[in-house]
Amino acid sequence: DCGLGEFLKTADVLNRPTYEVHADYVRWCRENCINPTNKMTFSKMVGKIGGYRVIDKTIRQKKYRLFAAM
Repeated sequence: DCGLGEFLKTADVLNRPTYEVHADYVRWCRENCINPTNKMTFSKMVGKIGGYRVIDKTIRQKKYRLFAAM
């Protein structure tokens, strides 16, 4: 169990870059003695479990992948 469902109950995900949310998840996993998933699996599972989708957005001429509402 990667603990993602529990993490998503308290995580701030919406409109945040996927790499930032994944870093928060890895930190949370370490605090809870859980083995985290990799970034690609994490993003797919956040979509499936949390009901988010990943969008590409340019902010100040830099491209980001953000979690957005379905």
